[in-house]
Amino acid sequence: MSVEKFLKQRAVNIAVGGSYTLANWYDRRGKPRTFACRTTRVSPFRMLVQVPVIGKIGSPITSHFSDFGKLEGVISDTTSGAFLLELEMTRSMREKLASKLTWLEKKLKDPHVTDVRKSARIIPASPHSTLILADGTTHSSFIIDTCRSPAQRYLPKCSRLLECRSPSEPASAALSDFCPMASPSSSSKNKTATLSTS
Repeated sequence: MSVEKFLKQRAVNIAVGGSYTLANWYDRRGKPRTFACRTTRVSPFRMLVQVPVIGKIGSPITSHFSDFGKLEGVISDTTSGAFLLELEMTRSMREKLASKLTWLEKKLKDPHVTDVRKSARIIPASPHSTLILADGTTHSSFIIDTCRSPAQRYLPKCSRLLECRSPSEPASAALSDFCPMASPSSSSKNKTATLSTS
C-alpha cells in the first residue's frame, strides 16, 4: 500500500517513540544496527514511521515501541524521512493492537484518561534536528521526545542511541472499528550540548 492511500484510511495519529533494525545492516561487531524512530500514524495493519535511515521497499523490519512492544513487518512505501510498515501479525495480535490504539485515541481526546508517568512527555513537531556539542562539532540527530529530564536522541553519525531518562473494549470490536471488513482469517557519556531542532 502507498502512503497516500494509508493517509485516507482509518488510523490513529499518534507519536510513539521506539527503535528498529533493518535487514542486512550490521555494526563493526557484526550485530544488527539499531536506529531510533517515531510513529506518526498507526492502524492494526500498518504504520507510518519517521526514521533517520530509510530502508528499501520490500525490506523486512523488526521494531520495538514503548506502547506496542515488538512489531515486525515489511516496508511497502517510503516518503521523506519516513517509511510505511506493513505489519505482519496474527489476528489475536491485531485485536490487541486495535484495542490499545482505541485506548490511546481516547487518551488523546480526554485528558482525564490517565497515564502514570513521573513527568510529562513533549513531542517535538519534527524529530529531525542538529546536536551542537561544546567543541562546536555538529551531528544530525533524531529526537524521540523530551521531558524534565534530558531528551532521548539518536545520533546516526555516532551510531548510538543516547537515553538520559525518558482498555477494556472487546478486542474484536476495536479491530472492526479500523477495518469493518476484517475477516477472522487475517494474519500474517554525555558532553554539554545545544540542541537545535529543524
